[in-house]
Amino acid sequence: MDPIVIKKNILFIVIYLISRSIVSGQILEFNLEKGLEDFKPISKNSPFYYNSKANNEFENHCYVTLEKNLVKNVPIPQDIVCRNNIGIFLFKVNKYSKIEKLEYFGDLDSSIVKKIKFNIQKTENRFVKPKYNSQEQFHWFVLPFKSNGLDMIEESRNCPNYEIIKNENDSGNKLFDIINKLRIALPNFTSVTILRYKGHLDEMERKGLILHEEM
Repeated sequence: MDPIVIKKNILFIVIYLISRSIVSGQILEFNLEKGLEDFKPISKNSPFYYNSKANNEFENHCYVTLEKNLVKNVPIPQDIVCRNNIGIFLFKVNKYSKIEKLEYFGDLDSSIVKKIKFNIQKTENRFVKPKYNSQEQFHWFVLPFKSNGLDMIEESRNCPNYEIIKNENDSGNKLFDIINKLRIALPNFTSVTILRYKGHLDEMERKGLILHEEM
């Protein structure tokens, strides 16, 4: 199957898996209330609040910290500026704060997939467990990840596939489009949080590989 077709099918596979796993009688809610870049407010005592020390002072939501932790120490391909790979990780946290299901779809390097799956497993026992009479007894998280040079077009000019990268960049971010469609296409599930798409930027900044000019 053509790689482009595979990437387009990711959306439908994720929707299918979530739909098949919905438990009858559980009230579901979807985090669309504050737009694509914000998370719904959640108290520290709420079911599936993520308990972990913030990585910096700017992390003002537990799921922002979760995002950072999921992509921490993810390998950076040497030819990152010539890459255009995407993947979606889908995991279900049960009422015992255990990772009950973990699925991945995409064409990322195996080393990247392995590390993110490892980071997901490390989140076990860090989520607030719901009470026995809580309407929410599980929670799904969706993490989109990109491994590409679309944000580094100038450095990509010497790539043999430069025209492909440039055209994809000019036509818009494919992954962001997938997230938008996923948010719209899913029914009003609740117990689903789609994390903001991540890439190698956080890790490159953490390792000092990206320098910011002083104002």
